[in-house]
Amino acid sequence: MLRHLFNILWNERKNNLLIWVEMLVIVLCSLYLVDYLVVNLRLKNLPMGCDIHNVHRFYVANIPPESADYSPADSASQNEDIKAILRRIEAHPAVEAVSISHNSLPHQGSNNSMPVTFDTMQLQSVLVRTVTPSFLQVLRVNGLNGSREEMMEALRQGEIIPSEGLIKRFARPLDSMVGKTLLLDRDSTNATVHYIAETMRVDNFWVWNTSFFTYDAEVFENELAEYAPYLEFAFRLKDEATLSADALFAELQEQMHAGNVYVSRFESVESTKKIFQNEEYNKLRMRILYTLFLGICIFLGIVGTFWYRSQQRRSQIGLRLAMGETPRHLLGFYLTEGVLLLLLTLPFALAGFFALKHFNILDQYWTVFWWRMPLDFVLTYGLLALLLIVAIWLPTRSAVHTAPSIAMRDE
Repeated sequence: MLRHLFNILWNERKNNLLIWVEMLVIVLCSLYLVDYLVVNLRLKNLPMGCDIHNVHRFYVANIPPESADYSPADSASQNEDIKAILRRIEAHPAVEAVSISHNSLPHQGSNNSMPVTFDTMQLQSVLVRTVTPSFLQVLRVNGLNGSREEMMEALRQGEIIPSEGLIKRFARPLDSMVGKTLLLDRDSTNATVHYIAETMRVDNFWVWNTSFFTYDAEVFENELAEYAPYLEFAFRLKDEATLSADALFAELQEQMHAGNVYVSRFESVESTKKIFQNEEYNKLRMRILYTLFLGICIFLGIVGTFWYRSQQRRSQIGLRLAMGETPRHLLGFYLTEGVLLLLLTLPFALAGFFALKHFNILDQYWTVFWWRMPLDFVLTYGLLALLLIVAIWLPTRSAVHTAPSIAMRDE
């Protein structure tokens, strides 16, 4: 049967060529949209490596010198004033932990990076999470080869905690990296790896997973003195706490003022996440609408094409029926012909897909998962085959159930 179908396709190659070109264009457009949806849905559902539920960020502000509440005598004690406010918040029974970080909280959009070298392999952009040890408790970051408390103690001792994603980029087993030394190229510092943390992601739609945690008490002292409003202050409410963040702010408002420093507001990290990811969600929704619209256009286009094709073949269909073909077998024959014509686009679709990848037209995060390309092709060809079968079945079904004498009347 397949050999017979190939002979028919070849004999009718002039008519089939335009249909084949149409299908190839449809396949490439569908591959682009399906790839975007597959990648971003995959990214969205990957584990974040942290828990932002009940985590709130609070903002520290300075009283301006021109204000009547400003005290020149307190200007030199800003570090101690901020620490006093942190201790008051942390001492509340509803608060589990308080942390300070610099461009390290998820869903914020601000990040620092530096090159990191191991042996002869250098990674250019490794995310640097400058945090206090309690950050791991606030975000509930877990370790792969040690407890959270052990990692916090390692940070206090001046060690770095690399992420699983960073270690994997060096193409080494995780266990074999314990005790090895990484070179931090920004300041040419050698850092020995003792603990490895789960990969904490920047955002649900970012694939950036090479990072490490670091803590330097002296650096934080300097930043508290000079850049306090730009630091990230965060706390976690206990799971069993019945107090909301707003109620906590109202309760502690008197205590969240020391010297010339005060806490201006609390902000849930979950609410920040919604705002920060809103643009990505809008893009995702639009691509889904584009895909649905393209599917409707493809369906209508194929129905029109094969309706016209069926009308041209009415005499051929009548002749086959007159020679003993059953309508069911004849309908299956034409359905198989259409699917085979679709599958003949596969070699050229593969070449086109690699061209899209080469010119960075596809979504930029190519290495999200190894089965990305097979899944793209299975979904694209599966959906198009389904649309094609329905589009061929609708006009051809009526043609194969026409009496042979009527179908061959023109002949």
